[in-house]
Amino acid sequence: MANKMTALCDKISTLVEFAGDSITVPAYIKDNMNSRILLRPYQEEALKYFLCYEGNDRLRSSTSHLLFHMATGSGKTVLMATLIVHLYQKGYRNFLFFVNSYNIVEKTKENFLTPASNKYLFTDPVTLNGKKINIRKVSNFDDAADDDINIHFTTIQGLHTNLNNPKENAVTYEDFEDKKLVLISDEAHHINTLTKKEGKLNTAESEHEESWERTVQKIFKGNKDNLLLEFTATVEMENANIKEKYENKIIYDYPLKKFRMEGYSKEVLLRQSQVDPLERMFQAVLFSQYRRKVAEEHGLHIKPVVLMKSEKIAESQKNTRIFIDFIGNITGEDIRRAGERYSRDQSLSKIYRYFFEEKKLSYENLAMELKGDFSIEKIINVNNADDLKNYQIRVNSLEDADNEIRVVFVVNKLNEGWDVLNLFDIARLYEKRDSRQNQAGKTTIQEAQLIGRGARYCPFIDSERQEEPKEKRKYDQDTKHPLRALEELHYHCSHNPKYISEIKSALQKTGMMDEPEKELIKVKYSFKQTAFYQEGYIYVNEKIKNKNENKYLLGDYGIGGQYDYPVILTASTIEESDLSSKRILSGTRELTSKTFLLDDIAILRRVTDGIEFFAFDNIRIYLPSLNSMDNLFENIAKVVSASVQGDREIVYRLSKSQKKDVYHYVLSEIEKHIRENNSEFVGTTEFKCRRVKNVIKDKHIYVNDINQLAILKKKGIFDREWYVYEKNLINSYEEKLVQYIGSKADKIKETYNEFYLVRNEKLVKLYSFDDGRGLEPDFLLFAIKGDNIKESVIYQLFIEPKGEHLEQYDAWKKKFLKEIKRDNRVMDLYENTEYKIIGLPFYNKNNKHNFHRAFEEELGI
Repeated sequence: MANKMTALCDKISTLVEFAGDSITVPAYIKDNMNSRILLRPYQEEALKYFLCYEGNDRLRSSTSHLLFHMATGSGKTVLMATLIVHLYQKGYRNFLFFVNSYNIVEKTKENFLTPASNKYLFTDPVTLNGKKINIRKVSNFDDAADDDINIHFTTIQGLHTNLNNPKENAVTYEDFEDKKLVLISDEAHHINTLTKKEGKLNTAESEHEESWERTVQKIFKGNKDNLLLEFTATVEMENANIKEKYENKIIYDYPLKKFRMEGYSKEVLLRQSQVDPLERMFQAVLFSQYRRKVAEEHGLHIKPVVLMKSEKIAESQKNTRIFIDFIGNITGEDIRRAGERYSRDQSLSKIYRYFFEEKKLSYENLAMELKGDFSIEKIINVNNADDLKNYQIRVNSLEDADNEIRVVFVVNKLNEGWDVLNLFDIARLYEKRDSRQNQAGKTTIQEAQLIGRGARYCPFIDSERQEEPKEKRKYDQDTKHPLRALEELHYHCSHNPKYISEIKSALQKTGMMDEPEKELIKVKYSFKQTAFYQEGYIYVNEKIKNKNENKYLLGDYGIGGQYDYPVILTASTIEESDLSSKRILSGTRELTSKTFLLDDIAILRRVTDGIEFFAFDNIRIYLPSLNSMDNLFENIAKVVSASVQGDREIVYRLSKSQKKDVYHYVLSEIEKHIRENNSEFVGTTEFKCRRVKNVIKDKHIYVNDINQLAILKKKGIFDREWYVYEKNLINSYEEKLVQYIGSKADKIKETYNEFYLVRNEKLVKLYSFDDGRGLEPDFLLFAIKGDNIKESVIYQLFIEPKGEHLEQYDAWKKKFLKEIKRDNRVMDLYENTEYKIIGLPFYNKNNKHNFHRAFEEELGI
């Protein structure tokens, strides 16, 4: 829901602002809250809104149905407790609490009924007007005591079933007829099925979920003095029916974005790594252990928790077993080797330096530490309803000093109603996306909601900054401070740009990430005045359907040489084991081998007749120059051989049947190789021109965070005369590249009349010659030799700064850039103009020497 207030909320906001200090939260409310609870400003404001509504006859309708729209983690349960105390003082004694999830019911019972719990919300006892008040759980309101706070806890499913299928000692509709009641609905968006789909319900829906809403309305309307108070962080105001229902019922609006902006949540960081699930789990553990040690170093008793999220229950159970086995057997050498893999990972390198340089741990020390801190007793898997009931207290008391759980494995049982403050790492252990039409799917939205739940701030006081409130972030302006690690939630996932875009979009929609700001990026006026801008061209290739026009023979697919037939041709007995590469030969004969060409055309013809792939019309798709099958057979006979192994008398006297088997095997391998090395699309080797002024234009880009905005405004990067745009969004690798070009500027000017560097923000796209995969090189450098643009030598260089950790993942890009100079053909434009199109090696710290050499050689400087 947008941050815009609805009609009722807007009216109350005006009244509260006008009333000023005349509306205050009564002392009896604060006095009856647990001493560790200090109402936050927005919670007090929500109470003032309710008090204002309650005291204004013109605002109140004949029945009071209100919704508090408040962010996940903002303390809705605390607000419920304060309202219970206030409404008791106003004469209400009976409270019906319902929600759609059993675990939320159990958690709320703990919060409302168990004084020994560290999450108990009231004083013990509650005292009003000098009288002690009991808080009682009741099975029905016949058990209600006139002087007590009587609460019936239930799920909406259970309430609906009991009311419509009465049984002994269960709550009934008659319970509500002569009693005024406060209905408290948590996660209230779940009871809007009827409203949301009004007029579109199928038979099953008419009989089931939507009737929950009717059940609630029937209870609510049973007494004119009843109150219905709904609480949720999610109201689908984009649905016209929902909007109509709640337009005048939302009494207080405190969305997640405002909650985060005011400092009450952790900051979410998406950590992408191209590793398998086990390695991702291990990285999350390293981050978690780092946080624990940093906390201990600053005198803080915080036990960080990791959540391992799988897609399916079976996978979660498997991942749990793999993790337990890995941690149970981890060695110092495992950790040392991992450190070598992480040497280019800035965050993990920092953690390794902390462990082994600052704290002077040995690798074996850390291995023993992890074995103890993440042992099987400190791991929990909550993936079915029975598990959740058994583990309910443990997963809802993870902050307790005597709760040693460090890792929670889950699929989706904790998506709602889970209050946890010391969750700092979530590892996504699967790759599946469920987006449609560039919109985040249901699973991605649930993941964003889980991240929002995990982003609840873990309160602490820094001994050096005791004036800072413990429940708010303290290091937004000091992100290098070690304790910043306790203000961040890392979401560990794979490097998948499409998924990252989708989860960012979902997080922006919930308010956990800033929505991108639109920034205008302008081409410099001085560049627009140049002849190159007015009359010059940029060359790019195209993606086309692969016609395999460059495939004439099998060798064009890399096919040729010897194929080893895997069957041993012998009359002896061969024993092979899956556990060993050894073959045991029973008998006295020795094996021999023979290699021969596949040049028996008659056998080739018979075998290919039985393989659909080699039908003439089909094989011509891959080898379009074939005039006949005889051409193919001649090619096979020249370049392909087979090696067979077995008893000498058999190997040297193969029967026709055995030869056919060998030929069939080799041809099947050839088919497999052709299919694997053929692509549906290719990039053209002909580069066509596009006008510079039609490509390099002013444009808008979207900026996701404050740090990126700072880069845009950073002076000294973009003010060189050869840099085309007034500003750009660039990362640290790209900034170093710009600085490198700057260091070569004088040398370039000695040879060239002018040169220009362009940041490629979706301006041009190239396509791999092999398979048509798209590449948008980060930079284009144009160097022009000659006074007249129509009589010049123009160099067009594609440059790609690339982090070392992505070099292997993007190896195909490196290969393609290398091929550009060799394989491209440029369409002539001017008789006396020469274009040279060149791709350079990746630019990064480890490859700087190769880049430097190629840069100077290609430009001749």
